[in-house]
Amino acid sequence: MPTAGKGDIKISESKIKHANELCPNNDDLSSVGAHLDLEASQDQLEEQEVFQIAKQDGPNFRGVGTYGAAILIAKSQLALGVLGLPATLNTLGFLPGLICLCCLCFLCTYTGFTIGKFRNNHPHIYCIDDAAYMLFGKWARELMGVAFWIFYMLCYGSAVLAISIAFNALTEHPICTVFWVVIAAVISIMLGASIRTMKVLSCLGYFAMSSIVVAVWIVAVACLAQDEPAAAPKGEPINKMIRVASQGIPFKKIASAVAIQSFSLNGTASFFSI
Repeated sequence: MPTAGKGDIKISESKIKHANELCPNNDDLSSVGAHLDLEASQDQLEEQEVFQIAKQDGPNFRGVGTYGAAILIAKSQLALGVLGLPATLNTLGFLPGLICLCCLCFLCTYTGFTIGKFRNNHPHIYCIDDAAYMLFGKWARELMGVAFWIFYMLCYGSAVLAISIAFNALTEHPICTVFWVVIAAVISIMLGASIRTMKVLSCLGYFAMSSIVVAVWIVAVACLAQDEPAAAPKGEPINKMIRVASQGIPFKKIASAVAIQSFSLNGTASFFSI
């Protein structure tokens, strides 16, 4: 009958009983020991599993299906700053801006694919700071956690600012912009505190993704159908030519345009959690 030696995984009485059932004549104990080691390792992973399938009454943290995950990934990747991309092409020029955007898209696609492979090989990893801890240790986890906390705060601030601009545009500025920011922040906090699982969030993702697609198409159709922008000065000539490559643009504007393109594709940061 197999016993636990020094440095081996501790084998409980139920495991020993299971070993006797597998090998009643004490034959081939090495294969039985390997089997028990594998089961013990699986038990340890289950104990470390944070988001287990609910065995009792409680939220199911694994309720996101394939389509729900796809819509969350698409929403996080598309909705960050897609409406700011046309302005970057105007700053950089159409050809340099398009090349820069394609390079960033390729980089994000590669990193997303790599995250998917890493996540499948290490299913107990649920966020990027856990991955940093696994690769580089405790200090990397703390550093990456702080960095992503700052990143998500900036994303949250950008979203709240966009909501306040939308309220101002719809209501024609009846109150202060700061008041709309407060309202947007309260709504966001209430939704964030009430939603516990990604399954519910994925249901909202369909609505959010549809809203983004409709908004993009409205802007595209409006730009192509109108003779001039609504806010353009009346009676002044408007240059509608598309610049193939910009000249004489200050470096700070170029850096800002590249940063906007990079930020609009930073949904990859949320792939670990999804």
